[in-house]
Amino acid sequence: MEEIVIGLSLGLLIGMTLAIMGAGGSILAVPALIFAADLSIREASGTALLIVAGAALVGGFTRWRAGVARVDIAVTFGLTGIAGAFLGAWLNQQASEDVIIILLAIVMLIAALRMAQGRVDESASEEHKHIAGARLALALVVGVGLGVMTGFFGVGGGFLIVPALVLVLRLPMSWAVGTSLLVISFNATAGLAGHLAFGEVNFGAGTPALIGAALGAGLGSRFGQRIKESWLRSAFTVLLVV
Repeated sequence: MEEIVIGLSLGLLIGMTLAIMGAGGSILAVPALIFAADLSIREASGTALLIVAGAALVGGFTRWRAGVARVDIAVTFGLTGIAGAFLGAWLNQQASEDVIIILLAIVMLIAALRMAQGRVDESASEEHKHIAGARLALALVVGVGLGVMTGFFGVGGGFLIVPALVLVLRLPMSWAVGTSLLVISFNATAGLAGHLAFGEVNFGAGTPALIGAALGAGLGSRFGQRIKESWLRSAFTVLLVV
């Protein structure tokens, strides 16, 4: 019973973080599963994708219904990320656990630096509704790279997807968050399929967290804009460093 309560609580935190910021759910899920559920790094990577895929789908759908997500861009990122995610899952099996966890720690610190950079300019621009071919081609390349990270680390890559959407495709921040959630749902599902093939998903630990994450994503998507973004960025940065 205690494990279920812990799983639900962790999932709620992960789901709300992911839905509010369009990032951060999986980067929290992997270490949480390692230290709270006593999973190996490989098992935690696969199980995290189960949690993240469900939470991102709920959060992305909610924001799409609210009219602040680009499905076409999400599909472009998602489809290119699928091949990368399977490759990442294969690379995960080739690397030692020490290498994976050290690289994950480095990625978490990079994520913390990105979150601490302050609010991205979200000036209302109509440019995001007409994506130029050159930027879309670059988006395809970025999508593959993010997919590899998804499969290798068990992370959705939202802390890189959001800046990519804002800086490369010039989406307003609110649209970038919603679109990022849809991309993460695609990438995490593909990465999950890869880890399932290797038997690296713990449904006993993952199911309660998945339920909590889905609830948290629904709440976060509806009420996230009421929370001051600067406070969220600071709190999330501290959490990543710890």
